[in-house]
Amino acid sequence: MNKFAPTIAKIGISVALLGFLGYRASLDPKLPELVEGPKAWGMLLVALGAVLTAVLTTILRWHLLLRTLGLQFTLRESLRAGFMGYLFNLLPLGLAGADAVKAGFLIHRNPSRKTEAIASVIIDRILGLYALLVMAGVAALLLERSQPEFFADKNNAGTLFLCRFAQYLALANTVGFVFMLIPGVTGLKFWDGLERWPGVGGVFKKLVATMRTYRQSSGRLMVAVAMSFAVHCFYVAMVYFAGRGLLDASILPHPQPFPQPSLATHFVFVPISMVAGALPIGAFEATLNGLYYAFSPVGVPESQGLMIAVIYRLLQVSVATIGVVYYLAGRQEVKQLLAEQVAADVAAGKA
Repeated sequence: MNKFAPTIAKIGISVALLGFLGYRASLDPKLPELVEGPKAWGMLLVALGAVLTAVLTTILRWHLLLRTLGLQFTLRESLRAGFMGYLFNLLPLGLAGADAVKAGFLIHRNPSRKTEAIASVIIDRILGLYALLVMAGVAALLLERSQPEFFADKNNAGTLFLCRFAQYLALANTVGFVFMLIPGVTGLKFWDGLERWPGVGGVFKKLVATMRTYRQSSGRLMVAVAMSFAVHCFYVAMVYFAGRGLLDASILPHPQPFPQPSLATHFVFVPISMVAGALPIGAFEATLNGLYYAFSPVGVPESQGLMIAVIYRLLQVSVATIGVVYYLAGRQEVKQLLAEQVAADVAAGKA
């Protein structure tokens, strides 16, 4: 029971948040028009393309990182593991399940380099989070300058905390990132001392070697960072085009399109909302809905941000169907990999 307690709590929080948001949305008199009105399917298709491109870029970034370490894994294998990881990312297991699937495939092909395989997945995750935190940190500064009354409202204390959290983490990560790129830092004897730690020395030795490999391939590392920023730009574009696709006013008897923030303005509030996406489902929806309304011109429905968040979830599921196809094509192999992962976790627990 204790094993599933965090997952149950996460689902419970998500249900409560979504229930509250649904209740608030039901009070919006413009909600029926948003839900039942004609959709601009071309714009929604562009939004789907943005999500798909973001996922593909993420997979290619991971492939670049693992190939830098000399791990044997073809691009086709990376696409399969990446899309299946994205599928598992949408399940209750979340990021842990997604990373376990990717690492499992990689370890299966490189059984003698388990530490490096896991390190490539972790570093890939760190680079993605780093780029998001930097974008959110900068966005928070712009938000504070353009909407000071938003921060003054006590009802937005949660968003203010997210902004500050993103800024401090982005600063700390930037300092650490620059520090690791300084020539000579990865060659310090301090790292070699970690290799002599009882029990974990061998793991540290491989991690230090991995760190030095990336330091020597700083060009590829910078490309991976640039790809991370591109990923989040695609997600910003997704929110923008999803908003434009909500209602096709051109075919209404009396065209009155709902206003929406400009594309540039989306770069201010979407990254902050994406940081909230690391929390249980419902946090992203609540943050995006509040910030979208705060930055929208007069006349925008209060629930428009929530509807865009719902569209995003549907687009995620659409892209995840690629992972379903990969899963159905290799079900037995996936089950074997997950069984090996569980066995390894049990063995580690006994050790």
